[in-house]
Amino acid sequence: MPWINNIWKKNSRNEKFTLEGCPQGKGLYLNHLQLFEINLNDLPPNLEEFSLGNNFFEKLNLIGLPQSLRELYLSNNLLEKINLNSLPSSLRRLYLNHNHLKEINLSNLPQNLEELYLTCNQLKEIDLSNLPQSLRELYLDDNLLEQINLSNLPQSLQRLDLSYNQLKEINLSDLPQSLLRLYLIGNQIEKVLGVKPKDCIIYDMNNCNFKSFKYIF
Repeated sequence: MPWINNIWKKNSRNEKFTLEGCPQGKGLYLNHLQLFEINLNDLPPNLEEFSLGNNFFEKLNLIGLPQSLRELYLSNNLLEKINLNSLPSSLRRLYLNHNHLKEINLSNLPQNLEELYLTCNQLKEIDLSNLPQSLRELYLDDNLLEQINLSNLPQSLQRLDLSYNQLKEINLSDLPQSLLRLYLIGNQIEKVLGVKPKDCIIYDMNNCNFKSFKYIF
């Protein structure tokens, strides 16, 4: 495709390129192109899926994304922080897994977001108190979390993955009753409080390296 070839040429000369002239359509996938800088103002106005995965972005300005966007894939980059305040209200799925995120503010996410992927980052703490009430799936596995407050999770949440962190205590009574799948694999759980949601069909605590374990109702 000539437009993609132009990206490769400009990249090889370390020139900044824009999205001017990019093909119209509902999906645009710019993966594995060694990109490190991009201006999003010229994206197709009816775009629904946009992927910048497996590039070299250390920072990314998300201003300019079309209001039609439903899926944004930013995985496998070098992002250490990112501002999510300007995401379009239409967004349903956001992929930020396999980056270098050390902190993230989730208080202004689109209110219709359904799935959020933060797997394989470097998060040591996270505030989950202002997540969208539409959120159904949340992935925080493979981070550095030592403690987490689950008492304000949205009542829509059905799947929560906290595997391979450094959690030592979990209060199951804090979880929303909507939860169907909870993954705590590979943590350092010493104490479990409360009772899991009654409809939770998967409750996985394999490989938690228990030193001492208390289950308190």
